[in-house]
Formats: sequence, structure tokens, C-alpha cells
Amino acid sequence: MVRVLLTDPGTRRHYLTVGFTQAAVIIALVVMFPEWKDDVAREVGKLTGVELWLVYSAAILSSLQLVQWIVIALSRDHHTELSREASVRTGLEPEDEPLEPRVRLNIPWLVKKLKQHWRAMWLFAWGMPVLWGANRLGRLAYGNVLGETGLMPILASLWGAWWFVVFTAGKSARAWTQENARAPWFLRAWDWLGSRVAPLGSYGRRWARVTHPVYSPAACVEQRPWGLMGLALARALSALPLVRCFLRPTIPVAAAHLLAAEGHPVRSANPPASALAAVGSLPPDATPASPPLPVAGARPPG
Repeated sequence: MVRVLLTDPGTRRHYLTVGFTQAAVIIALVVMFPEWKDDVAREVGKLTGVELWLVYSAAILSSLQLVQWIVIALSRDHHTELSREASVRTGLEPEDEPLEPRVRLNIPWLVKKLKQHWRAMWLFAWGMPVLWGANRLGRLAYGNVLGETGLMPILASLWGAWWFVVFTAGKSARAWTQENARAPWFLRAWDWLGSRVAPLGSYGRRWARVTHPVYSPAACVEQRPWGLMGLALARALSALPLVRCFLRPTIPVAAAHLLAAEGHPVRSANPPASALAAVGSLPPDATPASPPLPVAGARPPG
């Protein structure tokens, strides 16, 4: 995708101008407001060698990350325009309407991002009791062989990685167009357990209700896991300070190409209301009907 943006002279000029300008502003702001140095200075007398280097590195990186988020949030219109240009030049129908990019504080976008982060944390939290139970069973079966923390760090990391891949797919509007997507793999497994243990079925029904708005992108990950996992890794690397200025516009386009290869349209004729709300495209006066909610924990008919 970066190669595509560098091919045309005009697009290349816009892409490099946006990326280097954002990077320069980020570095300048971190240098101009070095409050992080005061915090480090208080720790300098206590640390030496590698520990001191780690403290400085962590302080610089955290400052760069914070300033980077603010700068990109204010100038994201330019990334949207670059994503649209990359889509057009790779033969993909753009997902964004044409716009005149400008630096601004986009309150609706900011509210949508906060809601998305809250939803991600909420979805992650609903799996934690299950992971805790699995960890307890592992400790009962293997004792201290698994160490003091048991399997919990590994399970929580894998659970978080799964959702990171799902929301990487969700960067493209194509991930939200499956009207009758089935429940994710973990809810199908829980449904099997819930059909045999009633209390588990009750939890599964609530879990399914919470997860229902993201059935579509979760199904996309199951359909094309390796490609989307690779893209999620690239997205994680793009979160590094300054790197994000150059790679962020390419992630939605790459996700769209992966999903287009599976036949996902850029928009659905009758997408669920939950999906439209998830991508922030539901007009105030539009109320399309959501598909029937699958019930986890219930036995299949017959």
C-alpha cells in the first residue's frame, strides 16, 4: 500500500508531506514541553545503568505516543484522503466520501473512538471470568508446574490478541456487512457447554447479547484468519511513535482488500443497526432492523 501511495508524483508529495509534517510536529511538541524530564529527574538518583536507560526510554516513548495521538486526531482528514486515494489506485471502491482535508477537532469522530475503546474493553472483560476458570482448572490439574501465575498471562494475552485482530478487520466497512453472521467460535463452544450446564447457558446468553454487535467482523476473521493476523501485526508495529504517521492510512485499505477477496461488499443492502453504529455511519433518523439475536446456551432444534 505504501508503494501505491509513492507511485504517483502528486500522491507521493501529499503522502510524504503529511507524514513528515506530522512527525516533525510531534517531535517539536515533545521537545517544547519536556515535563516528562521532571518525572525522570526524580528517579535518576535511584537508578543506574540499564534501569536508568529504561526509565528514560519509557518516558520518551510515552510522551511521543500521547502527542502522536493528539496530532493525528487533529489531522486525520489527511489520512482519510490518502486511504481513499490508495483505494482508487488499487481498483477498490472507496469507503469514504471525498472531502477537503483540514486540521480540526472532529468531535463526532472523537466520541466514536471513545465508544469503540469502551466496547473493546467491555468485550475483553466478559471473557475474563472464563479465563479465570480455565486457569483454576489448570492449577488444580497441574499444581505449581505452571508457576505462581499459572496460565492466566498467556490466556489473557491470546484473548486480547484475538480481539485486536477482530478490530483490525473492523477498520474496513466491509467487515460490518454480514447480516446473518454466526456467533464467534468461543460462543459456539460455550453454547455446547451451556446446553449441558444450565448456569453456563445463562452466562452464555448474556455474553452473546454483549458480543452480538461484532459478530460480523469476528466472522471475517474466522474466514480469513492468517491474512488478518498478519495485518494486525503490521497494525501493532504501526503504533510505534512516528511510524504511525506513515502507515495509518494503509491499514483500512489493506483490510478492505483482504475482505474483498472473500466477497464482502463495501456496504450491505440492509446492514444491522448495531453494525452501522459500530462504524459510526448510522444516520440519526435511520433505524434498520437488527437480525435475530442468536441465543447461546440453547439446544439446537430437534
